[in-house]
Amino acid sequence: MATNESAGSSSLLGLWRDIIRRVTNQRYGRFELRSEGVYGFSTGKKSADGEAAQPPIGDFVCAWLEVTAQSRNESGEEWGYVLKWKDPDQREHTWSAPQSLIVRAGTELAEALARGGLKIAPGKRSELPNYISSVNPSKRILNIPRTGWYTT
Repeated sequence: MATNESAGSSSLLGLWRDIIRRVTNQRYGRFELRSEGVYGFSTGKKSADGEAAQPPIGDFVCAWLEVTAQSRNESGEEWGYVLKWKDPDQREHTWSAPQSLIVRAGTELAEALARGGLKIAPGKRSELPNYISSVNPSKRILNIPRTGWYTT
């Protein structure tokens, strides 16, 4: 009985940590991940004397999109980013997006994410690779080319 309670409390703790992480705004370069989505910030307008006349403005880029890890294959190639988001039906999606896709213009990346239900602001698809590459997750994931038991 104690085992079940400790397992339940640890999963509950993990759930709370996930909620707190999503509620707390996280800044990555000129981007901010908020609970309602990713926002890109301009530097704001400057006055003639160089002082900031207006504070930086946050533009909606896309719905909530978390970069959870970097991925690679067993030989240290085929790098990518593990992305997590929810579609309009609140189903969670996880995808290891190839880094080669992220360094391109952004059309293919935006199309793949949109097919998975990610809401992307009009005219902001080119911001997606900038946001993703500005996040530097410490977690690493190994991608393997086949299903089943795997040994190294």
